[in-house]
Amino acid sequence: MGIPDVPRATAPAARGSAVAKRGPGRIGYEDAELIGFEHVPAALARELWSSGVLFGSMWVGTAERPVARRRASDGSHYQQLHAWWASEWRYAEFDAGRELAVVGDGRLRPEGPWNARGTFYDYPQAVAGIRSIWRFQAPETGGTRNPPSRRTNNPLEVLPPPVASPIMGGKSDSWREYGKGWATETIVASKVSGSRVLLLRANSEASSRRALDSADWMVETIDTPTTRATPFSVAVPYAETGPGLDAPTPELQRRPGTEAASKPVDQSRGWDQYHRRVCVVCGTETRWRDDQGRALCPTCNPAS
Repeated sequence: MGIPDVPRATAPAARGSAVAKRGPGRIGYEDAELIGFEHVPAALARELWSSGVLFGSMWVGTAERPVARRRASDGSHYQQLHAWWASEWRYAEFDAGRELAVVGDGRLRPEGPWNARGTFYDYPQAVAGIRSIWRFQAPETGGTRNPPSRRTNNPLEVLPPPVASPIMGGKSDSWREYGKGWATETIVASKVSGSRVLLLRANSEASSRRALDSADWMVETIDTPTTRATPFSVAVPYAETGPGLDAPTPELQRRPGTEAASKPVDQSRGWDQYHRRVCVVCGTETRWRDDQGRALCPTCNPAS
C-alpha cells in the first residue's frame, strides 16, 4: 500500500531520514489535463510496448509536451517531443516526431505517423528503489513560515542537496495534483552516467496546495549499472494517427477530475497505470497505491 496521510508529529521514520532546510526555490505550475509520461501519444505508447521497447512495470517516467516547429530550410512543419521511461528492468530515452500540414485556415494538422528513435539500457537484474523520508525545517518569522524566495526551472533545486546532488545535470520534471482536502507534488529525475543509470522519484503530500510548501518529501532512488545500450526505432501505423485522430486520446489519458469515470479501466494497458489518481480496477478517484506503485483504491486492493 502507499503511505496514508498521517499527522506531522507521527510521520513514519525511515532509514536515511533526516531534517533539512527547504531549498530557496519554488516551482511554477499551470493547470493541465496531461502530466508526465501522459504527454506521449497513446498510439505511440502502445507501439513502444508492443515492439518490446518498454518492458516491465513503469517505475518512473515523463515526457515533454509535444510542440510544433517550422523548418527554416523549406518552411515545412513538424511536431516533436522528448521522453524517458524506466522500469525495474530497463531505462529508455527517445525523441519522437511527426509531420504536420497547414490547412486552409492556417491551422496545423497531422500529415504522417509518429516516429520514435532512441536508446534503451538494460539492467543486469531487477532493481527496487531505496526509500527515505526527508523532513524540512522551514525558518519561521513571527510564528509563520516564510515562503520559498525565488522560482526555479529545475525541480531538483527544491530538494535537499544530499538527495539531489548525485542526479544533478540529468533530466527532471515535476507536477502537482490536487482535489478537495488533498494535494500532492511529484518530482522525477534521471541521469545516464557512463555505464550507470540514476533515477529519482520524490513525492510530497498535504491537505492543501499551500501546505505542500512545508510538507515532508518521500524520496525513492535507484542507482544501477547497465549491461548494454540498444538503439531502437519505432513507427506508428498512420491509420492510428491520421488527420482527425490526434493523440493522446481522452478515454485513456484524461486527467482525474476532468471527467467522471464510468467504466473499469482495462488493466492490460500497463503503460498508463502509473502516476495516476484513478483506480486501475474500478476507475474511481483514489489517493492510495499498492506495493507496486499502481493507483488502487482500498475496496479493490485485497491487501488493504
